[in-house]
Amino acid sequence: MNQKISLLWVLGHSGIFWNEKADSLAKQVIDSKPFIDWIASEDIISNFKKQSIQITSQIVILVCSKLALQICKLAASLTRQERKCETSLQQVNASFEVIMGRTCSKLAL
Repeated sequence: MNQKISLLWVLGHSGIFWNEKADSLAKQVIDSKPFIDWIASEDIISNFKKQSIQITSQIVILVCSKLALQICKLAASLTRQERKCETSLQQVNASFEVIMGRTCSKLAL
């Protein structure tokens, strides 16, 4: 193991403008008080749940709105038997909204 190791002193940030600027900014951040010292994991999880419920609700509203629009467009040309099917679809849609409401309530807990 005939290896030579050399130690050299290398000039750091001193005298190099952008390095000095970066060093100054880093020191300012260290010396300033942070806006939030910490965030509890429970708060993060709670926030994710709220956002998830909001997004899910928006998706459900969008899907139901599009479904309702399609039903309205078709309603004019429906026969009596087809209208019975439409009524059944509306009942299924109402049940779906109830289920989504319960699911969102459970997620909120």
